[in-house]
Amino acid sequence: MHTTLGDWLLEPVANAIEAGARAVQVEVVEEGPRVTVTVSDDGPGMAADAMRSLLDPLAGGNPHKHPGRRPHLGLPMLDQAVRQAGGDLAIESEPGVGTVVRWTLDATHPDAPPSGDWAAPAAAAMAMAAGRGVALRWRRQRDGHGYELDNLEWLDGGGATRAEAITSLRRRLVALESKLRAAPESRAPVARWEMR
Repeated sequence: MHTTLGDWLLEPVANAIEAGARAVQVEVVEEGPRVTVTVSDDGPGMAADAMRSLLDPLAGGNPHKHPGRRPHLGLPMLDQAVRQAGGDLAIESEPGVGTVVRWTLDATHPDAPPSGDWAAPAAAAMAMAAGRGVALRWRRQRDGHGYELDNLEWLDGGGATRAEAITSLRRRLVALESKLRAAPESRAPVARWEMR
């Protein structure tokens, strides 16, 4: 069950990985109450006819992705949750170029899910991508402060994601998120840490 905004970003990340992307970028930007999440990939992209049915849970979906299961609910449920909270979901895709999924909403809207713990989905996305040999760059910004990191070190090691490495990454993300929440009003970056 998706209970926070952070939970929702795992759906388009998983879709990008399963579609064959080799690189994914996730960007989470908070400016005041506005939250914008962007997941972009260099995967195969989609043709216009596939895009038309993408948000219809009964008409869309890739039958080869999950054999025996026709309905696909991830993006349609994301679309419903974002619109229910007064936000917008946009999906851009071009065959041979990749796909961009972006949603924006007002976090103070009564129907908006809480932002939650951004460190958990960031660590999960990076580990999931590394396990499939996919590079993932995580960028986070809040009111002008931010940080970024990637999973390239895991890819250099053959994609192995040991529990200790994931735990260490999670601790670092928690520390960066803590600094981000405590950052003063200046526009200077909080930190920059990369796994390289």
